[in-house]
This record gives sequence, structure tokens and C-alpha cells, in this order.
Amino acid sequence: IEKDNGKGYFNPDDIQVQSNENFKEIKAGYASSYKNLADIYASKNDFKNSAYYYEKAVNLFNDNFSKEQKFEIYMRRGVALLNAKVYQEALESFREAEKISPKNEKVLLFLIISYEKIGMIKEALDMTKSALKIYPDNEDFSSLFVNILRTYPEATKF
Repeated sequence: IEKDNGKGYFNPDDIQVQSNENFKEIKAGYASSYKNLADIYASKNDFKNSAYYYEKAVNLFNDNFSKEQKFEIYMRRGVALLNAKVYQEALESFREAEKISPKNEKVLLFLIISYEKIGMIKEALDMTKSALKIYPDNEDFSSLFVNILRTYPEATKF
């Protein structure tokens, strides 16, 4: 039995399977190209376009991507969004990265910054305290903790 392959042609099932397998590889290639475009825009400090192309790459994730690749794209997208001052979306991207690597220092740092930027001070402070328990010698976490307490006097109540 032959089936329409979506291009107006009819092929047997085994050719359909091969065609769809090839598409998975093409899809992965597009995601890599979008990531590369995003990196270029980031290097030019065009963070809105950078975030846009990272998002396109994220939307093409499939089984061909390793956890490390997904983590890297989520992190880069989050940083681009932070720089573009799109804080809520940055937070969401860092949360996705956190699912892949829960206690990663950079993820925790950027989550804290994102929480602070969108005014979720209690969450920022709580996460900073947790991060300091894991990484007691990390100066960035110590600085953030002090900065949050200085900037938001109400944080001492948390």
C-alpha cells in the first residue's frame, strides 16, 4: 500500500519511514543553525534576535539532542532574554535548564538574578540561601545575598 508522503507523491511505507528519519536529521540541523544564528546575534549584543533564534532552536528539540546541548541552549536563551530585559521568559528558560542540571552554579545564579529582576524577592533570597549551603565559598552568591538585603529592607522579614 502506498501513502501520500505529504509532498504529493505516493511511496511504500518503508520509503516513508526513511524519509521521516531523514527529516529528523534535517530538523536537528535546523536547530543547530538557529543556535548558531542566535550566538552571532548575541555576539553583536542584539539580544532580542538572539533570544528569538534560541527559541526557534528550542522548538526543534528532539531525541537527537543531548541533555548537555539542551542545557546550553536554555542557558544561552535565558542570558539573551535577561540582557533584552525580558525577565519572566528568562526565568522560564533558566527553570528548563534547572530541570536538566538542578544544582548547577550558573543556573542557580541566573535564577536568583531573574527572580530579583521580576520582583520575586522572597524567592531570590530563599534560592540564594540554598545556593550558599551548596556553594558556601561562592562570592557571587554572597554578594547577591548582601545586595538583596541592602536593596530590599523588607527581605530581612523573610
